[in-house]
Amino acid sequence: RGARAVPRARLARGDGRAPSSPRPRPVRPAVRRVRGAHPPTRWRWRSASDDAASLVHPPELDALAGSSSLETVDPTVAHVDEAARVWYVPSFLDAASEAAVATCCARLRAKKKMKPDKSFARGRRAAMVPAADDAYAVFSGARVCDTLRSMTGSLCTDGLRCGDFPIEARLYLPGAEMQWHRDVRLYKTPQLELIFTVANDGDGKTQWVGSDGAVRSIRPEPNSVLLFAADGAWHRVVPATKGERTIVKALYCPDGNTAKTPAFGECLENAPWRR
Repeated sequence: RGARAVPRARLARGDGRAPSSPRPRPVRPAVRRVRGAHPPTRWRWRSASDDAASLVHPPELDALAGSSSLETVDPTVAHVDEAARVWYVPSFLDAASEAAVATCCARLRAKKKMKPDKSFARGRRAAMVPAADDAYAVFSGARVCDTLRSMTGSLCTDGLRCGDFPIEARLYLPGAEMQWHRDVRLYKTPQLELIFTVANDGDGKTQWVGSDGAVRSIRPEPNSVLLFAADGAWHRVVPATKGERTIVKALYCPDGNTAKTPAFGECLENAPWRR
């Protein structure tokens, strides 16, 4: 007889037990589209909240990032700034989970699922990770949630779960970038946004403003995680002149509450993989 298949739950936990909570299903609201019409882009959001303000950065950030005070973060060492709500952790997943995520991203790219992103990012491509894929099980599973809860300490004392916004695979080609921004709050309680680097042979950087006012810069290593809180630190992606970077982005609700803001629906509607 052939070898037994490894259940997806083992990829998420590292053992044979099922996750403690059911896998969240991505929200897919019905959106009526008009042929030839393009949905409003993210930087044109106008709502009762200050979502638009999250995309208009203070002008002094550009000068600060180009000054001698720019600090380079060692990508082989964990970095924690709880006051700014920014965390970086290398060697995040075990080998089996890392391989499952890499396989998923390669499959999405081979099937030409990576669509051009017309949002605030420029030159980026993105695809939705299928909810039935092993990679989805990895990031929605108990093992990752427990690790994030341990990383963030008191921020998640009331529980933490993977949000119901679809998990995305993203591809940064040379020249792709994101200007200074703060992640828009999609849930009533500001979500945690996980950026897992799958592969990176480019020279692009991710930069953010720390709680001490210093701008920090890192070239994330494969199998590393950057974690930002929505409405938190200003950050940006500096374009690479060569090479590519593949990431997976997943959202987490610190208190387990998935009550949403109006921006949730707008962001979902404008996602490139819905076109």
